Amino acid sequence: MNDFSYLKLGYDTPPFTSFANQHRVLNWLNDDVIPFWGRAGLDKKHGGFVESMDLFGAPSGVEFKRTRVTARQIYVFCQSGLLGIPFAFEVAEHGVQFLLRHHKSETKGAWYRSVTADGQPLDQTDDLYDLAFVLFALAWWHRVSGENSVIEMAKDTLDYIHDALKHPSGVGFIHAADGHSHFQQNPHMHLLEALVELFESTRDERFLDEATCIYQLFKAHFFVDGSLREYFGPNWSQAVGIDGRKVEPGHMSEWAWLLARYGRVAQVDVSAIVIELMKFVRQSKQLNSKGLLMDIVLDDGQPFKTDTRLWPQTEMLKGFGLILKKLPSPNYCF
Repeated sequence: MNDFSYLKLGYDTPPFTSFANQHRVLNWLNDDVIPFWGRAGLDKKHGGFVESMDLFGAPSGVEFKRTRVTARQIYVFCQSGLLGIPFAFEVAEHGVQFLLRHHKSETKGAWYRSVTADGQPLDQTDDLYDLAFVLFALAWWHRVSGENSVIEMAKDTLDYIHDALKHPSGVGFIHAADGHSHFQQNPHMHLLEALVELFESTRDERFLDEATCIYQLFKAHFFVDGSLREYFGPNWSQAVGIDGRKVEPGHMSEWAWLLARYGRVAQVDVSAIVIELMKFVRQSKQLNSKGLLMDIVLDDGQPFKTDTRLWPQTEMLKGFGLILKKLPSPNYCF
């Protein structure tokens, strides 16, 4: 069994407070967060979800809707429904209908990168990041609805990814078909996430085989000397110069969580990698006087971009929580 003991990270005591705080978090989600986003987060004029809000919770007037945002919100409300939050499945279905009606291209398996606020095609670039989140949303909608048609869409999308975004080396994929994107690990991470969910929902071995290919790419090229690299050359060699040395601790935390989930479904022991990832994250956390993760450090741990955004902190908590609880894999449901 995988051993994610926090003691291996050098802690003498657990890195955060009691398990009872989960009830506080759930109450916050049930009573405040999900009801707010299910109300203010819906575009009542055009349908779908509001792309962004101002500090007062009103739409900020952005004239586009990204496919990744629609897909992520579908996941949020599918998961919220499984947690027993009223109306959540209804909101998820609203999102699915907008996704299929407006974000789906006429080309089989293709999806727009973004649409206008009222749902007209805007950016038609093939983008692996957005396509990965489409797969993720379809997996979760299948889980809660049982609609097999969305799995056929997922298979078509995966076929399209192989046709339109195949990496020149024949291994992995390019980030986007825009002629100037870096070769990156990040969209592969989210593709792994989607593939694991598709396998969990369908037990179709194709999805697990595809996930294993990404896991092997991670081990062979993304994970270098104890840290996760972001940018690469044409043959998955490290990018030249400073780009090849950039490390995002938030992404390392995400990989820890997702690899643990992959390890459970694939019956692969990933505990050593997870612990190594989170050791680097812990060292990065100590560089900030408030114990927050900076956006980017270098491969030797030195600060590079000292901004502290919210999402890396949430990923860090998930990663450390995984180790603290000594789970063989995370579980999306609390």
